[in-house]
Amino acid sequence: MPEPRFQPETGKEVAFFTRFTIGWQARMKKDEKSQNKRRALATKPVTESYLRNAGSYYLQRYASSEKNFRDVLMRKARRRSLEGVEDSELASWIDRVCEFYRQMGALDDAAYAENRARYMRRSGRSAAWIRRALKAKGVAAELIEQKLVETDQQECTNDWQAALAYAKRRRFGPFGNRMGQNKSASREQWYKERQKQLASFARSGFRFDLARRIVDAQTIDELESDD
Repeated sequence: MPEPRFQPETGKEVAFFTRFTIGWQARMKKDEKSQNKRRALATKPVTESYLRNAGSYYLQRYASSEKNFRDVLMRKARRRSLEGVEDSELASWIDRVCEFYRQMGALDDAAYAENRARYMRRSGRSAAWIRRALKAKGVAAELIEQKLVETDQQECTNDWQAALAYAKRRRFGPFGNRMGQNKSASREQWYKERQKQLASFARSGFRFDLARRIVDAQTIDELESDD
């Protein structure tokens, strides 16, 4: 009778299967606990008090626009039992919760837009990227433009400065060693890397002329002289 092709008899094989079995059992227990928690949560009723407490917990952890906060409260409400709760009643609860946190100053679209715009500018994000990100969170277009202008004035920055920060973070152009600095790279490799970097700039909302100046620069000093 032929021997089995694989028998977990050696010490390493037995140890591997032991770790695999223990890990699999732990994952199964974790999944079961999560399912039981979701089923128990689905039987609990939604109340205005619950939404206010859930909102407080969320705002203590995250900054939020009002639209995003409303979406969060709606998702939390739908995880619970909505039996006997009309849509209009749920909407009025959410309205009152939002008003409560607006009065407290914890929900402020202007402050949220200002802080996010400043953070994204420092992270090397273009104005177009910032507009898209804040619009997705429900911030008004007029407020976005106002805070973007104020941020650029206060931080003395613009899309060129943001593009340089982005290039430094991603090690593009002269900030890396994948193109002109890599003397062993073939022209085909150089061209592919150049196109890859230009595409990354484009996805991040930077103009082509800014991206090309950085990608094609031979030295960092050349870029700083254009600053």
